[in-house]
Amino acid sequence: MKYFLPIGVDKAVKTNSNEIPSVKQAVDELFKGTSGDQSGCSNTSSSARIAIYESSSPAPRVMVLEIGNHKEFLRSCIESVFDIVREQGGFLPMVAIKEIVENLVHTDFQGVVVSIMDEGNRLSVSDHGPGISEKKFALEPGFSTAGVTEKALVRGVGSGLAVATQAMAAVGGTLDIQDNLDKGTVATLAMPKKSTKKRRVETDTPRLRLSKRQKKVLFIVVELGAVGPSRIADELSAGLSTAYRDLRLLESAGLIKCDKNGKRTLTDHGINSLDTIISS
Repeated sequence: MKYFLPIGVDKAVKTNSNEIPSVKQAVDELFKGTSGDQSGCSNTSSSARIAIYESSSPAPRVMVLEIGNHKEFLRSCIESVFDIVREQGGFLPMVAIKEIVENLVHTDFQGVVVSIMDEGNRLSVSDHGPGISEKKFALEPGFSTAGVTEKALVRGVGSGLAVATQAMAAVGGTLDIQDNLDKGTVATLAMPKKSTKKRRVETDTPRLRLSKRQKKVLFIVVELGAVGPSRIADELSAGLSTAYRDLRLLESAGLIKCDKNGKRTLTDHGINSLDTIISS
């Protein structure tokens, strides 16, 4: 449920905001077939705030999201934030937004505040969780302090901040991790200041028509960070030859690459093309 909470008003007021259909469809695509077993999902009665800073007002416009079921909160928060970023004219990649919001699984969703600034080109997600002691390692693939509960909420947990870093680097932006004032973490995505640079999507990307299964393969690579054909086959409940064929197609399109161990990861072109692919 979405609410706007104007500064100085004690009671949240429900609004009938006009949502962009493509945003919901894009989030559905990113979550479809790539979410873990919901049996590990927990619930809480707390809420999170999204603060939208606009040049026309010194005080932010605040949106309140009830957390409740953790998986549903993540989905709703990602959708809402991406919607606002695009409405503000920002070019932050959806995959980077998704990954830093999903990183809240490590915080038990305590003290969550999402701040959107610089016309949608700067996004901070802060919390009052345990914090990240090894910030350098946290940006490397595979580093994780996730337990059973976190892994039930988000598959591929441990690769998220590394994927977000790669996504931001591909569009000339950055991901910065700092300690919060009291406790917890502040993760910030930022595009270069005064930049009008849009996401670089090669002109041949719209011509590439991926099937639903091939899109799902791509999103599994996004979710898990590095994955081989056997894992793809298991996730799709398909034959190994089908997994190889889909991976080869994605490689030939320049969307993924194969490392020396046979694992597939996203290329810069793949990251830049995600929004185009999921809306096609």
